[in-house]
Amino acid sequence: MVLATGGWSGNESVISTVQDTMFHLMFWYSSTRGGLYEYRVPDALSSTRISFAFLFRPQW
Repeated sequence: MVLATGGWSGNESVISTVQDTMFHLMFWYSSTRGGLYEYRVPDALSSTRISFAFLFRPQW
């Protein structure tokens, strides 16, 4: 999954929130200048009906 913020502050705040979750810890692959974030979710997980809601709870 690739997320592009274009450097916009509103989009960057969404990324900031995602970075505080287990999803980020488990699947983050790379970030590049200019607001491009790449997450790699294994095919076996992305094609199942498992709920990933627990991964998006802030971990602080």
